[in-house]
Amino acid sequence: MQDVPIKPFLIGITFASFLFSLAIVAFNFETKVPNYAGLEPRYELYEASITENQLLYDSEQRRKLLWTPGNPKVKVADVKQLSEDRWQIVLEKVY
Repeated sequence: MQDVPIKPFLIGITFASFLFSLAIVAFNFETKVPNYAGLEPRYELYEASITENQLLYDSEQRRKLLWTPGNPKVKVADVKQLSEDRWQIVLEKVY
């Protein structure tokens, strides 16, 4: 058998793992964005910068109301609470 050094292989695996974890964090990192006009201040919008996923969060009840995948891009037009666990959320497409 040949003498194959293991050190470059381990360095490559470590570097690839670091890049993969960095990509996971970058795709899932959400930041708070300003609310749209007409949306109550109790609702907060969070958006991922790369994938443009949007999350609608109710700060009073501390719960996630809506998650959109970002494609197609949508805008939350209206939010109404119908009952304790029922919500009506109106979305508009953004071109």
